Amino acid sequence: MEWLISIRTAIEYMEEHLTDDISAQDVADRVYLSPFFLQRGFSLMTGYGIGEYIRNRKLYLAGQVLEEKEEKEVYIATL
Repeated sequence: MEWLISIRTAIEYMEEHLTDDISAQDVADRVYLSPFFLQRGFSLMTGYGIGEYIRNRKLYLAGQVLEEKEEKEVYIATL
């Protein structure tokens, strides 16, 4: 049960700081685990590494922004 709470807390932290430049170390510090054990447990429970999870969430948010804007993607990419 403790692992589930730690993983849930880690995900909440990552979601709150998604636009910040955070690392696995930052997440591990938040849940009081070593980065090694957090990475391993997170991967076993979610199927994603921490960096992969953060990257996928950022890409999803970027896609939402592109969907909401009426500008061309090429124009937005140059900003």
